[in-house]
Amino acid sequence: WWLNEPRLHHCILAWATKQDAVSKLFLKITTKDHGTVKQLSNSTGKYVLLTFWSSGNADSQRELAKLKQLYADSRASKDKFEMIGFSLDTNAKEWKKTVKSLGIEAAGWLQACDFKGEASPSVRLFNVEHAPMHVLIDPEGKAISLTLQGDELVARVKQILSGDLYYQKEEPKK
Repeated sequence: WWLNEPRLHHCILAWATKQDAVSKLFLKITTKDHGTVKQLSNSTGKYVLLTFWSSGNADSQRELAKLKQLYADSRASKDKFEMIGFSLDTNAKEWKKTVKSLGIEAAGWLQACDFKGEASPSVRLFNVEHAPMHVLIDPEGKAISLTLQGDELVARVKQILSGDLYYQKEEPKK
């Protein structure tokens, strides 16, 4: 019956159209780090975990500690998975200090920041309202999760890297 409800049908169509448009935009984000420019489109064919975080945010610090372990655990899958950290910081000195103190700068885990904070085009593109926020992107460049956090995020990434593509099998919630 709900497919015949015009208002609901319009909302579903608008949501689906927005999801498709956002998925296509994921391929266009560019990050700069130490003079290196990286586009997510260069990662097509790999799963990418894009994390928005902030130096002064305690939740970000805790989440980055979990991601550091995920990074270590996923090195055997580096040909099909990479991580990108995008900081919402506005102070370059503070950002560099945090990256160094947390030990999160490593091959296959790019740390980037444009020092524009919440005004960053990347932050606006992904509609980041709080840090940390994770975007899990599939090898085709489509977002498969915008809501996973903490242990659940780590478990899902490990599940995908083991070959269990749960997100392709899930039934829509009724």
